[in-house]
Amino acid sequence: MTLRGRGRGLVLEPVRVAHAPEMVGVLSDAALYRFTGGSPPSLGELEARFARQAEGSGDPAEEWHTWVVRLGDEGPAAGYVQATVRPFDAVAELAWVVGTPWQGRGVARVAASVVLDEVAASGVTRVVAHVHPDHVASQRIAVALGLAPTDRLVDGEVEWERVLAARTPGGIAYDRGGPSGGVPVVLLHAGVADRRMWAPQWERLTAVRDTVRLDLRGFGDSTQRPTGPLDHVADVLATLDVLGIDSCHLVGASFGAGVAVEVALTRPDLARSLVLAPPGGSLLVEATPDLREFFAAEREALERGDLGAAVEADVATWVVGRGRETTDVDAGVAASVRAMQRRAFELTDDWDDLDEVELDPAAVERLGDLAPPVLLVVGGHDLDATHLAAAHVEATAPRASRVDWADAAHLPSMEHPDRFLDLVLDWVAERD
Repeated sequence: MTLRGRGRGLVLEPVRVAHAPEMVGVLSDAALYRFTGGSPPSLGELEARFARQAEGSGDPAEEWHTWVVRLGDEGPAAGYVQATVRPFDAVAELAWVVGTPWQGRGVARVAASVVLDEVAASGVTRVVAHVHPDHVASQRIAVALGLAPTDRLVDGEVEWERVLAARTPGGIAYDRGGPSGGVPVVLLHAGVADRRMWAPQWERLTAVRDTVRLDLRGFGDSTQRPTGPLDHVADVLATLDVLGIDSCHLVGASFGAGVAVEVALTRPDLARSLVLAPPGGSLLVEATPDLREFFAAEREALERGDLGAAVEADVATWVVGRGRETTDVDAGVAASVRAMQRRAFELTDDWDDLDEVELDPAAVERLGDLAPPVLLVVGGHDLDATHLAAAHVEATAPRASRVDWADAAHLPSMEHPDRFLDLVLDWVAERD
């Protein structure tokens, strides 16, 4: 099946012998074999290789999939991505090669990401790649794919690995960990992030609490395009139904906080409590000048196809915030948000035609109906729009309380993960 690379116009065609005359030129630079060994193939050798790959292994325990990466429907071939899948073990091994003229443009990263999503949808639960310890460019691609190096060496190459999330029948990716028996904690990520934003708290939190973190549709590993309108509330509720959760503490960041409130309003008996850190998304009450300025910068960058500039607009607004410089912020937090936001941009590049379900009346008009206790966490360097949203929730929700952290911007849980976890653990323990 032909695949398409989001955000870059890439087309991934299942390999055919007819690709060999074009690909022999793509693979002709001897520098491509510096780390992998070997030499550029002749036309005959490449035709024979592609014939074997197209035919397949013939072994049901090992599937071969190779895609030639093309720059658009009528553009040139630029490389290939391979996936060797062992379905009985639910493991896929990825490999990628991009011709020298097209390196440094994100082609390998996007193409390999598309293939990773494809094999994940087939039921694979573990993805590996083997990278030479000196091959820095391939290491960066592996990191972008969410793989991490292991201590295993295979033919002198380091094995990188990623364990994939479970998925609901509707395609929502999630992790669940921790002891059973208590009231679960459900984590809903920000719109500039995905479920990876909770990684700093995950180990400690799952040591003491039954915990779920999920990717909203269009983020992280929830890559499946909806068959109808985009409905995050329905997706969250369906995920909790699959997991057998009928009562939980909802913890949401920004956009995820808005989804958490909408979930609580839609199913009033579900939420034992809510943590909104900070309120955002459907809870915003005014497009303040600083918010409009951000929207304009992001929109203009996306319209000219500059994902890098769009990502930097997000980082400057939501990670750095007001009154700070980039050097005031942990570089690891900024890098993590860059990776997660870029992933979302690329994943939803062709979703502009989708309608999105909204509550009617809107959540901000129904906060008086919000029965659970609500904790607001607001950063001093956040936008005016967020502070107005927090003030509205605090004044309108019957059981709202608020803490302000002067040393945070829009993502307090990422800037101060241990402090945030202590706050959440104390909060839910008192409301179990």
